[in-house]
Amino acid sequence: MKRVVLPILLSALFLVSTPAARAQLAVYGEFSATNVPADGFLGTAAAWNKGVSVGVYDNFLHAGPIGLGLDLRGGYGSANGSGSYSVLFGPRLAIKPPVLPIRPYVQASVGLGGISSKDTLSNSTRTTGMLQYGFIAGLDYTVLPHLDLRLPELTYIRTTEDQFSGPTATVHLLTLSAGVVLRF
Repeated sequence: MKRVVLPILLSALFLVSTPAARAQLAVYGEFSATNVPADGFLGTAAAWNKGVSVGVYDNFLHAGPIGLGLDLRGGYGSANGSGSYSVLFGPRLAIKPPVLPIRPYVQASVGLGGISSKDTLSNSTRTTGMLQYGFIAGLDYTVLPHLDLRLPELTYIRTTEDQFSGPTATVHLLTLSAGVVLRF
């Protein structure tokens, strides 16, 4: 009986301690450009809002080269009197191939954000807050043991905007980003 219990206890201890040892917490910062489409009804022009994004992720589940975790990020960008901001949260799936120094990832996110735009007809600025959801995909290149370059990251966000004087509008935001990741 003792021969059976000891290997089972050691195996259980190994399984319990492994996920904690392999957890992957990281912080990142990115420069980004978000395409905000034109709004013909309100007379706002299309713009590429340039800005920054910062965030943190934790890959806490691992199965071979696959890591699953959560990502929390926030971003802001502006150009020509318009701006866009967001705070997004969601699950993240990353793959670390055994030999290659890359980490491709995808994630689905949901959160809150908004767009402030300059109305070219009345020269006034309006700001809207809205629910946002979408998908993010990117590639991290390892340059040092705990430092990655994030090149590129592509984000598609769909927002629903309530207009006071008309129907609800759907806005599609596309963001291209590059930055650095510091893994702990």
